[in-house]
Amino acid sequence: MIKALSPADAIFFFTESPTQHQHTLGVIVLDPSTAPGVCDVGTLIDLSESLVDEAPGYRLKFVDSPATMGVPMLAEDPDFNIHNHIRHVALPQPGDMDQLQDLVADIASRPLNHEIPLWENWFVSGLEGGLIAIVSKSHHSLSDGVNGAETMAKMFDLEPDPPKREEKKVQNSVKHARTPSTLEIVREAIEARRKSPSAAEMATKAVKGLMRRREVSNQCDNAELLPGNTLRAPKVFFNGQITSRRSVALGALPLNDVKTVKNAFGVSVNDAILAVAAIAVRRYLELHDDLPQEALSCMVPLSLDLNKVGEGADNGDAANQVQVMNVKFPVQIEDPVELIETLHKCSSAAKQRFNDTFDNMMLTVVDTLSPHLAGPAMSFMTGDFSARFPASNLGVSTIPGPSFPLYMRGAKVVGNYPMGPIPNGIGLGITMMSYMDDLYFTVQGCREKTPDIDRLAEFMDEALQVLLKAAHRVAAPEKKAKRPARKISAKPRAKSKAKTRAKTRKTAARR
Repeated sequence: MIKALSPADAIFFFTESPTQHQHTLGVIVLDPSTAPGVCDVGTLIDLSESLVDEAPGYRLKFVDSPATMGVPMLAEDPDFNIHNHIRHVALPQPGDMDQLQDLVADIASRPLNHEIPLWENWFVSGLEGGLIAIVSKSHHSLSDGVNGAETMAKMFDLEPDPPKREEKKVQNSVKHARTPSTLEIVREAIEARRKSPSAAEMATKAVKGLMRRREVSNQCDNAELLPGNTLRAPKVFFNGQITSRRSVALGALPLNDVKTVKNAFGVSVNDAILAVAAIAVRRYLELHDDLPQEALSCMVPLSLDLNKVGEGADNGDAANQVQVMNVKFPVQIEDPVELIETLHKCSSAAKQRFNDTFDNMMLTVVDTLSPHLAGPAMSFMTGDFSARFPASNLGVSTIPGPSFPLYMRGAKVVGNYPMGPIPNGIGLGITMMSYMDDLYFTVQGCREKTPDIDRLAEFMDEALQVLLKAAHRVAAPEKKAKRPARKISAKPRAKSKAKTRAKTRKTAARR
């Protein structure tokens, strides 16, 4: 099996560098006390074999051959061995959250091995309370956050004692795999270029898209709510050239509290989450005496159907069905009510412009230029150029997760923390995923630029409390106004209270 990467997936191949890793991570914390049997590294090996059997992409590695003519390609690894992708590490005593974060930061700082399929799973034992963790890491060209979560879900069950799965050994399924011949590689490269629209078509589309973008921005009723020229994002201390080293802090927010804020202000859950992040980032900037007098630009991923993006573009089998929009991030506003209301307007205006004018510059470059030129062009756009002129200041991403419990061979999932790549020039990202009654988040940054990232995670907790208090103030006058019209007394609503998660809130990043 050999296949060329779609333009949407090739972006992550072309933009990878020694300092800009293009992998995603998931940190899943498990309670093995609920398992009827043993849940150990052998369990992870068995489940990883089943995963690879159900998701053939996890048997593919990059093709390193001049015959590709610069087209990024994947082919089955004839020497595939599941043990090359499984790691086991035991945390030393006491095995607290600080140590787990240090380990995750180290794993995130290392590039994946391109000589084998681009994924690995880490089994982490020795956590406090007898807990264990699975750290899953895969290249972004294999999947985006949503698809990656769906793929990993194949390793989990919906009940603690499910029917036994059929055991499959992935080595048997790839025993006929072989290294593709030069002729096969050349044919695939030619076919990939044939499917791409012509340079003239893509160039015309790009120009029309830019003109339409300016037209929509000028006609927008709230043009002042849109980010301006993306080359003018105000730089703050965590922006600029990044290194390969990462700092990580993990945390969780009560999902019901987030929904309380959402309902009080009549905004979306995503807007409420962005408001939490904005207040937290504001405090983080104040801590470093670097609070700007203008809004930042925040990169917010959106799921979409890439088949509808670019006439003729062959993205139907793309692993990545996500694109980003830039949203004005009003960290300069101190009042929480004004901040969330402004952020809601900014988010709505950004979505309007995105829906009316979407044209992916990177997809255009990859599709228009020959592969020999697309790679250098991508490197330029995401290298020193983006370090000097960052397109955004930070990224905030939210992934919907299950509202029901998951189990790994009976061990209950008690924590689920997602992580995405950190783009050069930006240096800071906040990724969130809902699970059960909580919103788990990971704050990740370039270690040299965010040495005290644990403080930002603490500010996330504090920011939600600030918004909750504001939500209660907004709701109180409405209740008083409606009270005379009531004919029966209603049970008073319980005061919202943030859950205490000592282990989760004890955040410290690796320095």
